[in-house]
Amino acid sequence: MTTVSLPVGRTRRARPNPSVEPRPNGGPQVRCFTAARKNPYAEQQKKPVTIRLDQDAVTYFKSLAEETGIPYQSLINLYLRDCAASKKKINLAWA
Repeated sequence: MTTVSLPVGRTRRARPNPSVEPRPNGGPQVRCFTAARKNPYAEQQKKPVTIRLDQDAVTYFKSLAEETGIPYQSLINLYLRDCAASKKKINLAWA
Protein backbone atom coordinates (compact mmCIF):
# COMPACT_ATOMS: atom_id res chain seq x y z
CA MET A 1 0.00 0.00 0.00
CA THR A 2 1.08 3.57 -0.69
CA THR A 3 1.33 6.03 2.17
CA VAL A 4 -0.03 9.54 1.63
CA SER A 5 1.11 12.54 3.71
CA LEU A 6 -1.61 14.78 5.14
CA PRO A 7 -1.03 18.51 5.72
CA VAL A 8 -1.11 18.15 9.53
CA GLY A 9 1.77 15.71 9.55
CA ARG A 10 -0.31 12.56 9.96
CA THR A 11 -0.31 9.82 7.36
CA ARG A 12 -2.94 7.44 6.11
CA ARG A 13 -2.96 4.58 3.69
CA ALA A 14 -4.17 5.37 0.17
CA ARG A 15 -7.18 3.38 -0.93
CA PRO A 16 -6.52 1.17 -3.94
CA ASN A 17 -8.15 2.34 -7.16
CA PRO A 18 -10.41 -0.48 -8.41
CA SER A 19 -9.99 0.68 -12.01
CA VAL A 20 -6.22 0.16 -11.86
CA GLU A 21 -5.01 -3.40 -12.00
CA PRO A 22 -1.38 -4.34 -11.32
CA ARG A 23 0.32 -6.44 -13.98
CA PRO A 24 1.31 -9.93 -12.89
CA ASN A 25 4.94 -9.45 -13.99
CA GLY A 26 5.31 -6.33 -11.84
CA GLY A 27 5.17 -3.94 -14.81
CA PRO A 28 3.22 -0.68 -14.89
CA GLN A 29 -0.41 -0.69 -13.85
CA VAL A 30 -3.14 -0.96 -16.48
CA ARG A 31 -6.39 1.02 -16.29
CA CYS A 32 -9.68 -0.79 -16.85
CA PHE A 33 -12.22 1.20 -18.90
CA THR A 34 -15.07 -1.30 -18.83
CA ALA A 35 -17.26 1.05 -16.78
CA ALA A 36 -16.37 4.14 -18.85
CA ARG A 37 -19.13 6.24 -20.43
CA LYS A 38 -19.30 6.72 -24.19
CA ASN A 39 -18.14 10.13 -25.42
CA PRO A 40 -21.33 12.20 -25.94
CA TYR A 41 -19.54 14.27 -28.60
CA ALA A 42 -18.37 11.27 -30.64
CA GLU A 43 -21.06 11.85 -33.27
CA GLN A 44 -19.85 15.43 -33.78
CA GLN A 45 -16.24 14.51 -34.46
CA LYS A 46 -14.84 15.11 -37.91
CA LYS A 47 -14.64 12.25 -40.39
CA PRO A 48 -11.32 11.93 -42.22
CA VAL A 49 -11.77 11.78 -46.00
CA THR A 50 -9.53 11.83 -49.03
CA ILE A 51 -10.44 14.42 -51.65
CA ARG A 52 -8.67 15.48 -54.83
CA LEU A 53 -8.54 19.27 -55.27
CA ASP A 54 -7.12 21.46 -58.01
CA GLN A 55 -3.77 23.02 -57.17
CA ASP A 56 -5.16 26.57 -57.53
CA ALA A 57 -7.90 25.82 -54.96
CA VAL A 58 -5.35 24.48 -52.48
CA THR A 59 -3.07 27.48 -53.11
CA TYR A 60 -6.00 29.86 -52.51
CA PHE A 61 -6.92 28.30 -49.17
CA LYS A 62 -3.27 28.07 -48.10
CA SER A 63 -2.83 31.80 -48.77
CA LEU A 64 -6.00 32.50 -46.75
CA ALA A 65 -4.56 30.31 -43.99
CA GLU A 66 -1.40 32.43 -43.85
CA GLU A 67 -3.46 35.64 -43.65
CA THR A 68 -5.85 34.40 -40.97
CA GLY A 69 -3.68 32.00 -38.99
CA ILE A 70 -6.29 29.25 -39.40
CA PRO A 71 -5.16 25.92 -40.92
CA TYR A 72 -6.20 25.60 -44.55
CA GLN A 73 -8.04 22.33 -43.94
CA SER A 74 -10.19 24.13 -41.35
CA LEU A 75 -10.88 26.95 -43.82
CA ILE A 76 -12.00 24.47 -46.47
CA ASN A 77 -14.24 22.79 -43.87
CA LEU A 78 -15.71 26.14 -42.80
CA TYR A 79 -16.44 27.08 -46.43
CA LEU A 80 -18.11 23.73 -47.15
CA ARG A 81 -20.16 23.96 -43.95
CA ASP A 82 -21.29 27.46 -44.96
CA CYS A 83 -22.32 26.16 -48.39
CA ALA A 84 -24.27 23.31 -46.79
CA ALA A 85 -25.94 25.57 -44.20
CA SER A 86 -27.09 28.07 -46.83
CA LYS A 87 -28.01 25.23 -49.22
CA LYS A 88 -25.86 26.83 -51.90
CA LYS A 89 -26.25 25.10 -55.28
CA ILE A 90 -23.58 24.91 -57.95
CA ASN A 91 -24.49 25.98 -61.50
CA LEU A 92 -23.74 23.01 -63.74
CA ALA A 93 -24.80 24.49 -67.08
CA TRP A 94 -22.80 22.89 -69.87
CA ALA A 95 -22.09 24.90 -73.03
